[in-house]
Amino acid sequence: MKHTLALLVTASLAYGITPATAADLGGDCCADLEQRVAELEATTARKGNRKVSLTVSGQVNTALMYFDPDIDMGPVPTSKWGVIDNGVSNSRISFDGSAKINAKTSVGFKFEVGRSDLGALNLDDNLIGGGDGLVVRQANWHINGSIGRLTVGKAHTATSGAGQVSVANTGMAVEMLSLEPTSSAQLFGFNVPFRSEVLEDVVRYDSPVLAGFRLSASFQDEDAWDAALRYAGELGDFRLAAAIGYAKEDDIDLGIATIPSFPGVNIETTTLTGSASLMHTPTGLFLNGAYGKADVDVNSSSIDVTAWHIMGGIERKWWSIGKTTLYGEYASLDIGEMEVTPTLWGVGFIQEVEAAATDFYVTARVHDLDLDISDEPTPVSVIAGARIKF
Repeated sequence: MKHTLALLVTASLAYGITPATAADLGGDCCADLEQRVAELEATTARKGNRKVSLTVSGQVNTALMYFDPDIDMGPVPTSKWGVIDNGVSNSRISFDGSAKINAKTSVGFKFEVGRSDLGALNLDDNLIGGGDGLVVRQANWHINGSIGRLTVGKAHTATSGAGQVSVANTGMAVEMLSLEPTSSAQLFGFNVPFRSEVLEDVVRYDSPVLAGFRLSASFQDEDAWDAALRYAGELGDFRLAAAIGYAKEDDIDLGIATIPSFPGVNIETTTLTGSASLMHTPTGLFLNGAYGKADVDVNSSSIDVTAWHIMGGIERKWWSIGKTTLYGEYASLDIGEMEVTPTLWGVGFIQEVEAAATDFYVTARVHDLDLDISDEPTPVSVIAGARIKF
């Protein structure tokens, strides 16, 4: 009997102590966990529903720029040094959504805003124009299926970037057939008219990829449309990418704004743009080439502008932190009716830092304006900066 009582007392004590202790520990643990969850919820961006996935991404790309126009501006004060947002690939943030309708079909959207840094010769007192703010780059929905992708809204046109193809890591610092970032920082946004980046309100169709090829077409209205064919693939030890595009519109795109046709003035433009990029993967040697031709007809009077651009270099992982890219470039622009053929040459260095999703770069360009005058100016630009992606 004594043994039985002792066992009962021992069991009762164990039973009473164990649940109480567990309850105390569990209560403190859960309370702390619930508080932590509440803090996380208070600092977390929420989606509107659980059916559409949301991805937030973007980049910051700013640089120190030296630009010497080598032109006497008289009483107008200018600054040769300045900090810019790099117009080659500007700072931006993107919101991408996606939802599946079935196993083969999905819908999604893209809303993207970017920094607009439109300079005006960097005038010290802001005497002329300029501006800085956020602009909507893209706002569209798309549907993807086995027969391709349909996009409606503000988006890249079919030929956007067709002249700037590169398999090397150069896209954040320099682009083919373009004056960026000198254009946005110094030239009121004026760029050569070769579709380096065209964002418009469009209906765009992209075919499925077949043997590395993809066909794209888009239209803004009955007077503006374009089409492009792109290829990407590998042939043995070589990586290859190429694009060719044709655009037709009845307005003039100067890079800053679109100027519509005025009553009594018939303006039509057609633009043919193409580029290709080849890299020998064992050595990292690469070569890019691009060509553009724009025909502008104003009341049956034609202005022809053609350009070509070559870039060559090497891209190797000499350091463990990431790939290093070295390149040289040469480009020529021919404005036939004006009999002017300006050229540029340049060099650049880009260092990738894989662990930080960052690219550091230094680029330099020298321009020959071919004005055939005494004391002809030779503008020089040097840009040093970094792009961080997130």
